[in-house]
Amino acid sequence: MTAQCNEGAATVEEGKDTLVDQELLTSDPDELRQLAKIAREKGQIDRACNLLGDACEITCNREGTDTCKAMAAVLFDFGDCLLAKEEESLDILNADGGENGSDMDNVLGGGSSTKSAMDRLQEAVDMVKATRERELATGKGADEDAESDVDDLQLAWENLEQCRNCLQLFTEEEMPWDLARRCHSRLGDFLQLQERYPQACEEFEKALEICNKCCPPVDARERAVILLRLGECQRQEDKEKGKKTLLEAKALLEGHQQQHDKNDD
Repeated sequence: MTAQCNEGAATVEEGKDTLVDQELLTSDPDELRQLAKIAREKGQIDRACNLLGDACEITCNREGTDTCKAMAAVLFDFGDCLLAKEEESLDILNADGGENGSDMDNVLGGGSSTKSAMDRLQEAVDMVKATRERELATGKGADEDAESDVDDLQLAWENLEQCRNCLQLFTEEEMPWDLARRCHSRLGDFLQLQERYPQACEEFEKALEICNKCCPPVDARERAVILLRLGECQRQEDKEKGKKTLLEAKALLEGHQQQHDKNDD
């Protein structure tokens, strides 16, 4: 029985590899999101971004708008994945900080663009797909670094901000609170990368406030992570306030670890 189970597990893993490595086999956004999750687990973050770009495009076309409840989760996944990609290449990002900083000033300030959010999203998705097509045409693997026409950091911001807009369509009773918490937390991460510490603090504080509304409750470790990021931003303006928040995060982590050790005993 054990051998059969192991063989079955191996078959499932092989199936996952095949699905991730092959071209798009589904037009279902939820299935694309699941494939993207598998790709991220395998370290194929570029492929995950491509799959989520497809999921955004399909959902947007199906709903006829990018500002609707159905878009919230897929926009978050796409923005989160793009931001994670930039975080992985943080050293490169910092080396070119001036140029990226200038671009972000336009985005965060509202910019001078007259294009709608849907137009920008469609352009971004088209550019991501064009990058994938070039990779396939040249035989370049998904794990290789390729030049991209997309400013991933700007696109991450636009997707996360649009996710926030979609979340505002939910009533208090139907709000997906965990998604809202994660959205505010990742917006805070983005703003922290841009050294916009007061704005980042606002997002982290909103994320902490939402923690109390999540069901099931957010565990102590996740709260502590948000507190750590909040404290790091606070101490840029007020060292004592930041230190107090960081100590609170430390105490929360220690309490969580003690409870974990107690449960193990």
